[in-house]
Amino acid sequence: MEFKPAKSRNLLLRRGRVQDRFCFKIREDSIPTVQEKLVKSLGKWYRVDLNDKECEEDAYSS
Repeated sequence: MEFKPAKSRNLLLRRGRVQDRFCFKIREDSIPTVQEKLVKSLGKWYRVDLNDKECEEDAYSS
């Protein structure tokens, strides 16, 4: 089994706020943050703010 950093995302929260100071790496490949590439799971997009209101509006508009 091989780990694919390009298909993974990281989200670092500290005291309830998003931190973007750190870069996670596997070997020499960096894992992109949720800010750089959004996450889609089961037809729903997850953004950095973790707010469902925008996601619901997008679902109803499309």
